[in-house]
Amino acid sequence: MTQLESNHNIDVDAPKPNLFKVLFQPGELKKLNDNPVILVPGLILTLIVAISGLITTKGLIDSGFLEQQLGGEIPIENIKVFSYIGAVLGGIFSIWLAFLILAGILRLFSIFIGSQVKFKTLFSLSMFTYGVIVLQGLLVGTLALIMGVSAVDINLGLGVFVSEKTGFISAVLSSITIFTVWWYYLLSVGYSEVAKISLKKSFLVIGIISLIFLLIIGGLGTLSSMTPQI
Repeated sequence: MTQLESNHNIDVDAPKPNLFKVLFQPGELKKLNDNPVILVPGLILTLIVAISGLITTKGLIDSGFLEQQLGGEIPIENIKVFSYIGAVLGGIFSIWLAFLILAGILRLFSIFIGSQVKFKTLFSLSMFTYGVIVLQGLLVGTLALIMGVSAVDINLGLGVFVSEKTGFISAVLSSITIFTVWWYYLLSVGYSEVAKISLKKSFLVIGIISLIFLLIIGGLGTLSSMTPQI
């Protein structure tokens, strides 16, 4: 068997990484080299995102946030129906888009550093590591529902330490939570395993990608602060 053939073969009988074990045992990610599974973890994350969307939306409705934003122009029953449907479908679409974008960016960096890791493996890696972000969303939605506030009022990040709640700095700091820091670590460890590079180089690559994401988040925060509030 040639090296090229070996690189494109997947051992379907190889041990599969466990989506929840990965959160506390990053070493599980090395199993992606032999079995980059997508279907089962994808379905699990999709289900969690759907549930999270429903919980978050209920909190937004119960707190009166959505009705206030729409100015009472739309009957509350219509708001509920479209909000629940939109939250579920939007959440599912956005998470799979996130997997695709992250895997694509990782593949570009892999080409640049000379790694032969396959796109499917990177897509699976994106999925397994993104689980921690999905759990953050579920936690925020649940806390908002319990506390009777909207999810936008829940800040688990460093943004709680700044007085300004809008703008570049606030948006960037609010996005830095224990969950996102752990995601950075998991992704760095996983990328090191699948791309066959040192952990130090992997931390650098993921650090650059994270910086790009933070700049985008900060830019969106700046635009939001410039938008007239209703």
